[in-house]
Amino acid sequence: MSSLSRFCSLIVFIVTLVIGAAGSQSSGIDSLRYDLEPGQVFSYSTKSEFTGEKGTGGTVGYFWVCVVDENEDGSWRLAIYYIYSFTENGSMIDNTAAGSYGMLVDIFPDGHRADQRTVLDNIDPLAYLPVFPASEEQRNSGWTFHEQADNTKHEFTEVSPDAEAASSAAIQDRVSSDVDLIFPTERSTRFEIGEYGMPISVEESIVRRRSLPGEGYRIATQRKVGKLEESLLVRLRSGIEAYLHGKNAIDAAFRAQTQSERASALAEVNEARDKVKEIKNEAWDKINELKLDGSAHGVSDVLQEFVHALGTEELFDDEANSELSTFIGKPGPVWEATAYDGKSWSNKDLLGKVTILDFWYRDCIWCIRAMPEVRRLAEKYAGEDVQILGMNVDREESDALTIIKEMGLTYPNIRATHDLGGIDIPWLFGVEAYPAIIVLDKSGVVRDFHEGYVPELFDDITKLVDRLVAEE
Repeated sequence: MSSLSRFCSLIVFIVTLVIGAAGSQSSGIDSLRYDLEPGQVFSYSTKSEFTGEKGTGGTVGYFWVCVVDENEDGSWRLAIYYIYSFTENGSMIDNTAAGSYGMLVDIFPDGHRADQRTVLDNIDPLAYLPVFPASEEQRNSGWTFHEQADNTKHEFTEVSPDAEAASSAAIQDRVSSDVDLIFPTERSTRFEIGEYGMPISVEESIVRRRSLPGEGYRIATQRKVGKLEESLLVRLRSGIEAYLHGKNAIDAAFRAQTQSERASALAEVNEARDKVKEIKNEAWDKINELKLDGSAHGVSDVLQEFVHALGTEELFDDEANSELSTFIGKPGPVWEATAYDGKSWSNKDLLGKVTILDFWYRDCIWCIRAMPEVRRLAEKYAGEDVQILGMNVDREESDALTIIKEMGLTYPNIRATHDLGGIDIPWLFGVEAYPAIIVLDKSGVVRDFHEGYVPELFDDITKLVDRLVAEE
């Protein structure tokens, strides 16, 4: 080969490297990003099964994601609808839907969610929409995402895509959380990523070691990508706006200090629900008029879920609150019990300080999710006239001690049930659901009563406690 030929070959080789590098850059981190447009609709078929000591049960269903709008901060607002039926040993139990969920979430191109309270937390978006790496370095070494609300850790790694899936990339997600203290579980999810950064398939494997042990899986397969008709998209946006207004009114009703404030907030809830219902009916009429397919039906379905979500007057009526009125504003009951550290406690020890009682047990998922918030309260009020007491109702002492150790609970935890030689303190306070958070003032009077877990728990409690601490 001549010198000129060798030189030309070298130039071709260098140009090939440059082009290859440029191509690699264009298909680099940008290939692991959501690239969505308002009106897009992604539909998936879903199936899950779990086999344990009592046989095999599962679900079959349908999962629908609509890109509602592009927000000013660069995120997209997604409306999600999920409907499912139960199966037993591989066969449907009946032909009717067993349940359905609707939710909203604002998601950025890298998969992170906006810090907002618009999510109906029946669905975990990360079960279907993974978080992507922030840089090429993370892409090569792996990346993590920590959900503060329930202390769940996602460890992501990029893996080789499945040739048969025709995906552009693939991601593995290994999940761990405080809930594993209740149900020691190994969970791993594989996402095959396709066009627009959306998964074209999702496969999760589950192995549970304790409390209903067994193995199972969950799969979702993309069926169709479509575009929503503009008039339906407009109605969906209007329905979501009305729903969010109603949700804020529900929050205001929960926080109302007077009956008139509560009545005013509930009137807004009713108005919002009627508005969403009206828009839902308009959307259904439009779907029928245009003879649109199942993807369009998701608009009507998710709006109906929002109607249900605003139907919460029973939480505020006189009958539902009559039991609470028996305790709030009145002295707490008389009791004596022993903490797990051996110290004796009684209601007399609550006098002189604002007291927060957290009623919990090991197999209560929401109790475990609330504990980081209770722990934050203990840290915030350390050294002040505030005390935190855990009120445990486990029958087995070992269950309570496991959680106390693993969750790092440094405040006293009391044997609050007669099963461990004490008295049934939850019954004395009228506790019927867990977790239950009860706040007493310095005189031992019950000032607040929370049952269940909400993400705003820390903020709600601190507002009250700060006021009670300031009282003389």
